[in-house]
Amino acid sequence: MILVVAAMNGSAQKHPGSAMPEKQPQHMKSVLSLSDEQYERVKALNEKFRAAQASLLADTVLTREEVLLKRKRLMDERDVDIKDILTGEQYAKWDSLRNGGGRNRRSPGRNTMEAMKEALDLSDEQVKEIQALNSRVAGKMREVRTDSAMTRERRPAAMKNIHEERRAELKKILTDAQYEKLMVYEDQDRRRGRRGGRP
Repeated sequence: MILVVAAMNGSAQKHPGSAMPEKQPQHMKSVLSLSDEQYERVKALNEKFRAAQASLLADTVLTREEVLLKRKRLMDERDVDIKDILTGEQYAKWDSLRNGGGRNRRSPGRNTMEAMKEALDLSDEQVKEIQALNSRVAGKMREVRTDSAMTRERRPAAMKNIHEERRAELKKILTDAQYEKLMVYEDQDRRRGRRGGRP
């Protein structure tokens, strides 16, 4: 379903078949008080998205970058479609819920890691390794930002190198499938987190 947040996308991958398209609209119907017509449209939208995503993942000709780009387009299209189905109030509530609104705002970093663990089906050991990596990366980024000897022109390149090093380390921690999911997850997180999300 186009409405699926990153965590739900991860769950859908772990439970292939017809059950997930049914559960997600049912959850939305309960939370958003969908009408029967809205429910049926959401259900159809979910099945359409899953079919498009399955076709995309089955395409062995596309590069990883092309797959990520096309998945991003699918996710962008879903928001357009869902806005046509939901009322303004329903969409605002759904957007808040899928972005973690109202859930333990005191620890947004912890919520992000918990969502990532569910989305990627991470082991406890992988979670610890990623948390340690993120801590190291944050430290390096702070050093770059506060380095008065570094020129403004050099700073973007230094940041880019840090991000590339992080991705290289993540590839060692994650499986190929987990890594691909993470790239999609982080892209979603960046797009909605610019309002005050992760650094």
